[in-house]
Amino acid sequence: MRQLLLICTIALTLCGCAKDTAPEGPAANTPSKRIYATFEYPETRTYIDGEFKIHWHAEDAISLFRGESTNVRYLFEGATGDLEGSFMMDDSTSGTGEALDRTYAFYPYATTTSISADGSISYTIPEVQTYAVSTFARGANTMMAAADASSEMLSFKNCCGAIYLKLYGTQTTISSVTLEGNMSEPLSGAATFKMNLADRPQTAMAATASSTVTVECSEGLLLSESAETPTVLYIMVPPTTFSEGFTITVTDDLGRTFTKTTDKSITIERNVIQPMAALEVTLEEGTEENLYTTIAGTWKLTSWRGDSPNFEVYLDIAASGDVTLWQKIDSREWSRYESVTTLSDNVISGTYSDGIAWSTSYDVAVEGDNMTWTATIDSTDISVYSRAELPDTLPVTRSNTTGDDGGERFL
Repeated sequence: MRQLLLICTIALTLCGCAKDTAPEGPAANTPSKRIYATFEYPETRTYIDGEFKIHWHAEDAISLFRGESTNVRYLFEGATGDLEGSFMMDDSTSGTGEALDRTYAFYPYATTTSISADGSISYTIPEVQTYAVSTFARGANTMMAAADASSEMLSFKNCCGAIYLKLYGTQTTISSVTLEGNMSEPLSGAATFKMNLADRPQTAMAATASSTVTVECSEGLLLSESAETPTVLYIMVPPTTFSEGFTITVTDDLGRTFTKTTDKSITIERNVIQPMAALEVTLEEGTEENLYTTIAGTWKLTSWRGDSPNFEVYLDIAASGDVTLWQKIDSREWSRYESVTTLSDNVISGTYSDGIAWSTSYDVAVEGDNMTWTATIDSTDISVYSRAELPDTLPVTRSNTTGDDGGERFL
């Protein structure tokens, strides 16, 4: 998905003395397949740090509906970083070609973008945005323009607003940040955009819209460790009032999560950047260490592959991650196997004390006094354990304490 407004590259620069100049209008011999575009700059609720500027990108593209409902793709002719420029018509088109009373344009371009007779544009706001350094994600900020049917000069206006997050943490690398309104306000999905010649664009979300939007950091984002110089991240959202606040969920590169909720009403307006206070990411929720603490104790196998087992298995799990397996399978006596384990994103893997790895790793889920392990290589291999005490006779009757009997091991 291409972006015209590199609001993704809103550069937080120090060149505050520079003033933007409007692009020159088309010359008399300008080809009819070329249009010129300007855009408005976003406002901020408070001073953030520098002067915001919007830049074009060499691969930006827009949807142009020039007096008819055919969606024509126009490509930017300039270079990445340009503050003004022209767009040239491409061969890509879609739509029915019904007559419109004026010209409309929309950013970013998508083949599925369509327009109705009254100028309402239908577009699907992505649920996932891609992290960009100190700026918005390319394609995340929607813009719309309306002009006379014969006009070759378009003035784009921003349709969305932005939440400006400042994050920091100690040796913390994050993979994503998810925003969700506490009252499930619609933030992504099918939407309709409409504006007249002199109006500001209006956005209406469909009933099927999603209540979440996520910024993904596919290569991992190492957070600053200082609240004074935090890592900045923008989340673009349609104009929204979070009547009872919203929740931010940060996920790190190991699948651990940190959640911060505010219950104050917050309104995100079109063309406005809303800064938030610096937030320390502590990853106190869902950490590997906390999961080990949760599953620490003794567990008895009560179900295997959907049936009651005809053998006995106990797991004795330490908060450190050491696991002792007690089993009585095809034998009258107990065998014991010691293991060390690792956890990653609720998946446990183990290695026995003699160096043999478990036959598979397991997805771990805990609900009350029951724990379910699902083999990652066979989803039908499901073991359900319940909290229990080791049998009083077990330490007396066991005959194998090292697990070197050559028998089949349950894990």
